[in-house]
Amino acid sequence: MNQVEPVDVAQTVVRYPGEDGYRYLIGLRSKDGYWEFLGGKLEDGEKLKQAAFRELEEETGLELSKEKIENYMEGETYRSSDNEKYRLNPVLIEITEKMADKISSEDLSREHVDFAWIRLGNFYDYETLGQYRALENLELVNGDVALAAARERDNGTLLVLKRSEETSSSGFWKLQNPSEVSVQEDFLKENLRFPGGKIEGEEVKRKAVLRELSEETGLEGEILESGSPYISSGELGYWRIFPFLVEVSGEVELSHEHSEFSWIELEDLENLETLGAGEAVENLGGLDG
Repeated sequence: MNQVEPVDVAQTVVRYPGEDGYRYLIGLRSKDGYWEFLGGKLEDGEKLKQAAFRELEEETGLELSKEKIENYMEGETYRSSDNEKYRLNPVLIEITEKMADKISSEDLSREHVDFAWIRLGNFYDYETLGQYRALENLELVNGDVALAAARERDNGTLLVLKRSEETSSSGFWKLQNPSEVSVQEDFLKENLRFPGGKIEGEEVKRKAVLRELSEETGLEGEILESGSPYISSGELGYWRIFPFLVEVSGEVELSHEHSEFSWIELEDLENLETLGAGEAVENLGGLDG
């Protein structure tokens, strides 16, 4: 069977640094209503950077050849999940907020009916077809994390951990309003987190969360529910989080990575923040399972 020669596509991941962090440009496709990073096919003899700038100008009216680009980077190619004959070449193009303000709905080509500047944390609020791979291949997201909302079988409290001083994490649980928390106040003033960690290679996500739970706490558990993924930031950058509700029982035996633990009520999570406490609870149906 003859293999079809791939069609190379420039996929532009355009961003600008705003007051609340980077904002990324996505467009709403007119043909099917999916969101995507803008781009298009390379022309004969065209370099990737040339194609990326040309496509962005054709689709938004923004002439990058006349502007100062703050950052440009090319990522590893990958096949489109929408149509495998297309080989996507993701490029990161960083512009200024002033340049971003030049883009308007009136200037969009017929390929898109709308556009949005989004935070990475809002990426999964928009329905796309495999666009996450561009973020991954440009190393804008560090990897996947399996997160365990470990719920005690008898009383329904949730387990949170405090990292030991020798170790670091992709994210911490931090108190927003420590004076409002009723349980173990001194403990809760420290950095806390749910059990969890990086998913290794081709590891199955459900196995990863149980492995991390066992390694960090010595607990075995039963997965009751899995939530939809989301992107969240930690001290080492952005990660894609896969949350699981896990029912556990028994005695906690901490690994060297953590120095303390506590079982807390669900309502106390409202005063914590890190790898997306709110998103984990929300994506797990409010932990009602």
